Order: sequence, then C-alpha cells, then structure tokens
Amino acid sequence: MFREIIDHLDSSKFIESFEVMEYYDEENVKLIKIRANLKNSSISYIREFIKADGSNYSYHWQDSTGKLLLRWDNAPHHPHITTFPHHFHSGNQIKATYRVTIKEVLEEIEKFLD
Repeated sequence: MFREIIDHLDSSKFIESFEVMEYYDEENVKLIKIRANLKNSSISYIREFIKADGSNYSYHWQDSTGKLLLRWDNAPHHPHITTFPHHFHSGNQIKATYRVTIKEVLEEIEKFLD
C-alpha cells in the first residue's frame, strides 16, 4: 500500500521533491508520513496510519504561506456529513466524500495546477 503512494509521487509531473518524514511497518501497525514539495511552491502532507481496528488518513495540500487549499481525511469530527467519517475540506467548506486514493488526490490537485 505505501509503495503505491511513493510510486505515484515519483511519477507525478508536478511534484518537485518529497521526503518520508516518518515510516514504520510493524505487524499490527503501519504508518507513513510524507511532505511533498510541488513545483508551484505549494506543499502536500500525506499521512496513512493502519492498525488492527481501522485506518486513519489525511491528504493535505496548502499554499506556500500555509493556507489550506484542499484536504481529504477521516478524522471523526464532522458527524453531520453523510459520508462520515470521510470528508473533504476546500478552503472553509467541508463536503462529503468517499475514501480517496493518492492517485485520485494527485489527479484533483493537478486540475488546479493545469
């Protein structure tokens, strides 16, 4: 699963560089945290955490000043969303979404950059 994330970042035409900030792969717990620098100076933070009772994820994209552009995550803090806990942040708006993949996230970011 984590190999897929790395492969998509490696093949993305708008990722300047990326660094794996944290990684572990234990029998019952798996985690990866990545900081990706985009060619337009924006930054993406990617986090996947998998454990026996479920998984948490966050795909965060911000501009060079730290302003949130887009984020997909499943933090359980928006129970009113129909796809709870999965949701999408676009600026100050919070919207329903399904569980996305890194490929879908990169494709969505690319739409903004083209």
